[in-house]
Amino acid sequence: APVENMRKSRLLLELRASAPVILLPVSSQSLDILVVDLGKLSVNNCFKEAGSVGTIIHSQMCENMETEQAVAPCLLDVMLINLDNMDLYAGRREPKHAQHRRKGSDMCCALELGCFCVSKQGPSLLREKCHLGLQVDRNLDTHLSHTVPDMSVRGTLSTLHGALDLSQYHIIRDLLFYNIGENIDDLPFYSSTNCDSATDHKQVGGRVWTVFSLQLDLLDVTLKLQISHGNLTTGESESSLACINFIKSRLLCENFSNRTRDIDLVSQEILITDTRFQG
Repeated sequence: APVENMRKSRLLLELRASAPVILLPVSSQSLDILVVDLGKLSVNNCFKEAGSVGTIIHSQMCENMETEQAVAPCLLDVMLINLDNMDLYAGRREPKHAQHRRKGSDMCCALELGCFCVSKQGPSLLREKCHLGLQVDRNLDTHLSHTVPDMSVRGTLSTLHGALDLSQYHIIRDLLFYNIGENIDDLPFYSSTNCDSATDHKQVGGRVWTVFSLQLDLLDVTLKLQISHGNLTTGESESSLACINFIKSRLLCENFSNRTRDIDLVSQEILITDTRFQG
């Protein structure tokens, strides 16, 4: 096929949405859910050449002082995503009718979905709703070049205060293990590149390339490990185990074309405080 016909589709996008919600189940067999309330969502995009000002690869080159790095010409779909008043909380999928719910369940539905609802379990994981800005660069010319990842995501979380107790920790842990970290070795893998084309063989030459790259900067992000959130109704006081302050950290995740992955949490400044005996 002609090279110009192999380029991925291009679509200018301007999106505004109020209160979109993403439900992340622990697994297909579990009723426990992590609810991601995106607050106010806005998405805009434009198209730029790789390495030009405003692309993720250009920012990384400037940070690493690699002004002479050669970047093969390819077109990127540069998408800017802004989330205002974002919130996270644990939930549980239950029948909508109260008489069918398990004993002791919260009778108030946070979300209604068909014949089921999602009830909120405990307080939010965030002490205050936060703002998250993301940039997503999508390589539209993967049939020509892999000098930049097929998809790159970069964002910053700053001045964020979160708290989770043991039950909320279990949901996060199980979500990472059974859902996001699920073993999919038995599923067929489809690369975004047509490896049968002569162009790909000449360009890739058998080398491994980055399919997905995530870089999330954590600036003054505080996570408190709670023994109990406390309860005003019963008079139970709040108690915690430790407080972790990611003063300046960076989370890096990369997936490669040979189906390997690399996950790193690099902390230049981190403060861990024992809060068991604090009043």
